[in-house]
Amino acid sequence: MKKGDPAHVQGNHDYEHVKEDIELYYPKLRVGGVLGGHDFVNNFPGVIRAVCEFTVAHNCQLRYDLADWWITKK
Repeated sequence: MKKGDPAHVQGNHDYEHVKEDIELYYPKLRVGGVLGGHDFVNNFPGVIRAVCEFTVAHNCQLRYDLADWWITKK
């Protein structure tokens, strides 16, 4: 992956792992780059918590459709 390429995180669905993945990948995105994942559903509360906390802390707009989520770097 080159800097600025789209990134899709797929890994452990526990809160700490998702949080770490997002925090590690987000800085690699260029402005306008998109970071997203899936399993944004009640079966994976760690995914929901980590994604929502990150978007609030970084003033990102969270978008989702069915079980997929994504944010665009400002």
